[in-house]
Amino acid sequence: MALSILLAAVTDLTKTDLEDCVRKEDVPFISVTRNDLGLSQQRCDANFCWQKLTSPVPALPAGTPHLAYETDVDQLCKSETDAGVIIVGAPASLQPDDQFSSISMQVRRNCDLFARMLVGRGGIRINATQVAGVKCVFLGDGSSQLQVTNATSRLIHSEAGGFASADFLLGPYGSGLTSYASKQAVADGTVMVAPAASDHSVYSSAAALAQEDGLQPLVFGLLSGSENWARRGFEAVLKAAEDCDTGCDAGGECDCQKECVRRAGEPSETCLGALRVGYVE
Repeated sequence: MALSILLAAVTDLTKTDLEDCVRKEDVPFISVTRNDLGLSQQRCDANFCWQKLTSPVPALPAGTPHLAYETDVDQLCKSETDAGVIIVGAPASLQPDDQFSSISMQVRRNCDLFARMLVGRGGIRINATQVAGVKCVFLGDGSSQLQVTNATSRLIHSEAGGFASADFLLGPYGSGLTSYASKQAVADGTVMVAPAASDHSVYSSAAALAQEDGLQPLVFGLLSGSENWARRGFEAVLKAAEDCDTGCDAGGECDCQKECVRRAGEPSETCLGALRVGYVE
């Protein structure tokens, strides 16, 4: 069997124009706007607000890129009925100058690899009677909360002038983007797997929205909650500082305390008081 196992449809990132799509009907849409007024309502955070609307398939900036990886189903060794292709849609940071471009590339490579592996494994078997390939379709989210729900919606509603008809969705990079993309997935009743969102609120808010619509949870994550690893790391640092101060108070060696204060660069009588925490996003 030939080893050519990938069909990759790559559109020129500088020439793709998704505004040529024809809008045909209204669809559910999670509209995200900037919170310029500093609102503290339930559906607002410090930077953005969202609301559920019914509108035509949302627009994307002209030149928004897209990318696809597809299993060559003709090369599958199969005796089962051909079930076609399962489409996985994924909003992603595709432009080189997008904030999360390099990280998003990891997800794209995983889909590429998965599409390749399916040939050697005979495809995805369904109920032992059918076999299917997979097609991963990525649509640019611009690393922006203001664009990610637009891209997510267009990956689902090809019948209404969108870009694809995804059977399942992959979440974008980061909890910030996934928080809104997941709500769009719920609005469309589509299962989303989030590979890069560790904030528990992403899933609890999506589950609450699904419950409002009488649905079971539709959004599932692959990472442990950020509160698990982040909190434990900070707790370990705090305990080390407290142990240092306790040893000094008991007349022990105080070089550790001096080092804490030196590193902080500010006057402090204790190692715990000298701690400074920074966060890089």
